[in-house]
Amino acid sequence: MVNDEGDIDFPVKFLPYTDVVLLGLHPNLDKRPKKADYSDMLIKALKKNPYVDIITHLNDTVYPVDYDKVIAAAKELGMAIEFNNSKTKYNKVDPTSTPLLIDACKRVGCRAVINSDAHALREIGLDDSIRPLLAAADFPSELLINDNAERAFEFMDERRKVKFDFAKRMAGDAVIF
Repeated sequence: MVNDEGDIDFPVKFLPYTDVVLLGLHPNLDKRPKKADYSDMLIKALKKNPYVDIITHLNDTVYPVDYDKVIAAAKELGMAIEFNNSKTKYNKVDPTSTPLLIDACKRVGCRAVINSDAHALREIGLDDSIRPLLAAADFPSELLINDNAERAFEFMDERRKVKFDFAKRMAGDAVIF
C-alpha cells in the first residue's frame, strides 16, 4: 500500500495479467497510533484492488491491525492470509503474534499460505517455524493453500476468475484481453 486511499505500488494496467498478487503494509506508510487505522486502510485497499490474492505479514508490530476484522474481510473477498516463516524464525515479529494470527484465521475459517513472502533464496520453501505453530493450533490443513500443488492451483484458478470478472465489469463493452 502506498497511501490511505488504498492505492498499491504495482501498475494497475498489469494487474489483470498477474498470477498472484501480494499486499502488505510497508515502511512507506505513515506511522499511526491506532490499530483501527491500519485495519481500515488495509480493508479499503483490499476492496479497491480485487487483484490482491494474499495479505502479507499482518503480524508486523510496526503496523498493528485487528486480525479478526482484516481476516474476515479477506475471507469475504476470497483472499488468503500469509504466515511468514522468516519473520517468525528470525524474531522479526512479537513471538506471541504468529499464534494469535493463526488462531484468528482458524476461528474465521480464512485460507492461508505459508511463507509466500520469502526475501532470500535460502528461505524459499521453509516452513520450520510455522509448522509447529499450526500443529499446536490444530489448524485445518484444508485452509492451507500451499499445502499441496492441487490446492494451490485451485486457489489460483478461483482468483483468476474473480480478477477476470472484475476486469470485464471495469471494461464494459471494451475488449480487455
